[in-house]
Amino acid sequence: MIRSTAFGPAASAQDPGRRSRRLVAAPARVLLSIATLSFTIVAFVLLAAGPAAAQDRDSGRRKPPVPKPVAKPQESPAATVAAPVFTAGGERWFVGLGAGLLDAGDLFRVETVNQVVVPWGRAGATWFMASRFTATVDPGSVATVFVGRRLGQGRWWLRGELASGACDVTAEALLGEGGQVYRYDRLSLLSACLAAEARLTAWPSHPYASLGASFCDVSGDRVPELDQSVVGVRGALGYRQVLGPMRLTGEAALSRMTFDLKDFVPTTSTGSQPAVIYDPAGDLWLLEVRLALAAAW
Repeated sequence: MIRSTAFGPAASAQDPGRRSRRLVAAPARVLLSIATLSFTIVAFVLLAAGPAAAQDRDSGRRKPPVPKPVAKPQESPAATVAAPVFTAGGERWFVGLGAGLLDAGDLFRVETVNQVVVPWGRAGATWFMASRFTATVDPGSVATVFVGRRLGQGRWWLRGELASGACDVTAEALLGEGGQVYRYDRLSLLSACLAAEARLTAWPSHPYASLGASFCDVSGDRVPELDQSVVGVRGALGYRQVLGPMRLTGEAALSRMTFDLKDFVPTTSTGSQPAVIYDPAGDLWLLEVRLALAAAW
């Protein structure tokens, strides 16, 4: 008689219940494998995190605190200084002395009609020989004394001054192809001026401008025909620097004055007057540059 084994096809056909148990056990094994794998992964993660957690535990040591950045103090904007204004307080008077240079330009030009060289000068005194020359005032020195009085709140001042100066008059003579300079005369000038001065700022040290009337007495050493008194207008610009109770001033002034030389004709030393072409200046321009020191109270 032929026997069948438990693993043969006959056994499977003869035990259907056993087959069904195998089919049920297969998914269970899969689930078990997945669970085992998950457990292994979780265990590995916990083991890896253990040292890091141990480092985070309080070991009694403290880490030094991280220094906080120090906030820089905000710079306050520079305080703006308000410009001063003119007020009725403060100094009311100033008085001072000054010295500087004076110049006046050309006085006249003269030449003989026939270009003949003649001796110029006074009778019996020959100063130079030339056919033509130009009389020019060379720069000279001037000294001044002045006083000022405040008007109102201090922008406007009334200033009066006296000045005394002297300048040489030279003759630039033409001699052939060249020229020569000779002394013709020396002028003395005594002038007086009354002017209104306007301070351009209210700061203690300040620029200023002035405008006024001027009177000048002009006299010559050699040629009395140059003597005359002239009037004109004087304008000036300057700057006044405060030095404690004193005031140091630099100023440039220009005066235009009437100057009449129409009745004057240069003479020769021989007494005979040749025919000449004469061109006198119609005005006397005085340019003055000076430094002055004043006291104010």
